[in-house]
Amino acid sequence: MSPGISLAAENIFTSGTFWSAAAVIVAAGAGIGAVWATLRSGNPKRRLRYDIYTSPLVELPTGVLEIRRNGTVLTAPQLVQLELENTGHHDIPAAAFENVPLKLVVGAPLMDVLNVESQPPEQAPPTVTIVDDELHIAPTRLGKGQRVTILALIDGDAQPSFRCSLLNVEIVYGPPSVSGRRWYHSVVYVGDLLIGAGIGLGIIWLIDRFGLPW
Repeated sequence: MSPGISLAAENIFTSGTFWSAAAVIVAAGAGIGAVWATLRSGNPKRRLRYDIYTSPLVELPTGVLEIRRNGTVLTAPQLVQLELENTGHHDIPAAAFENVPLKLVVGAPLMDVLNVESQPPEQAPPTVTIVDDELHIAPTRLGKGQRVTILALIDGDAQPSFRCSLLNVEIVYGPPSVSGRRWYHSVVYVGDLLIGAGIGLGIIWLIDRFGLPW
């Protein structure tokens, strides 16, 4: 390093203006960090997303094809798929159900639950039962990022509706939102950078004021 560069660096770090600005940045960073930490801890953001899909099992030409399920002739077989996903920042505990199951009201005869799948597979899927023309999803813990897919067979045209009430959990309808997740992670990243910058400048200020401890 040349003497000119060394002198310039020394002038910067011994300048009262620099340390006044650094003190302001430290204070701002600490304030932002405190607010950010409070928001993240005090607002856990539990959120459950759901979506419903229906599709005919097959087209049944009159008098050509007959489909039976458990001995019952199906006149208009359809598949109904319910997708549940914990898109929040924390697990949804079973206590949030308050002993009340989630309900998919089909409005047509429910013939069978064909499949209940959980992703990631190490997180157990909930218990699903048929009660008249409703699917009942029993209270269970839904882990952060867990997605549950339930596939059922019904007979008849239907417009299924989802009935859900969870304590301190936001319920959102629709397909996955990738942009929303990117926005959240970007905010978290910027917040963490500001906190890190404040801590780093604080350390520099302490060293300049009190010297190195060794």
